[in-house]
Amino acid sequence: MTTRILKAHLQMLGFTALLGGSFIASATISNALPPMVITWLRYAIASLLFIVLLISQGLLKLPNYRDLGRYTLISLPPLLYFACMIFSLQTTSALNSSALYTTVPLMSMIMSMVLLNARSTWSVLTALLMGIFGALLIIFKGDLSQLLQLSLIPSDYLFLFG
Repeated sequence: MTTRILKAHLQMLGFTALLGGSFIASATISNALPPMVITWLRYAIASLLFIVLLISQGLLKLPNYRDLGRYTLISLPPLLYFACMIFSLQTTSALNSSALYTTVPLMSMIMSMVLLNARSTWSVLTALLMGIFGALLIIFKGDLSQLLQLSLIPSDYLFLFG
């Protein structure tokens, strides 16, 4: 295995660990802090890390005022998503949220097809469905009958809306 491939695999493993850990961490602190405070902290930490990355690569450039408005608009959908996720984690389980999260790539594909007139292929759809199936196998520890017993509560629908 080449160094480049190994690095890519390690990055994906790190991303997966961060993502999986975020549900557990969010569920843990969602009862201690208001959801919007958690969302703000999440964005503040991500912004600081991004600024450090830009500085380390010599790419930090302050935006002009016109661009600030566009940057604000483009950040609203993920802000809404994370706020809905954290609100829902106050009353749902990390298991439900993890299971629902597996549908995000598929919903993103569908929304881009509807809203942006984007095209996709059967191979992309097949890959997404295989990824969802694999993730659900891990989440439910190989027992997909648990998926059939999954009961959604109102906050799960809020998560899906986001």
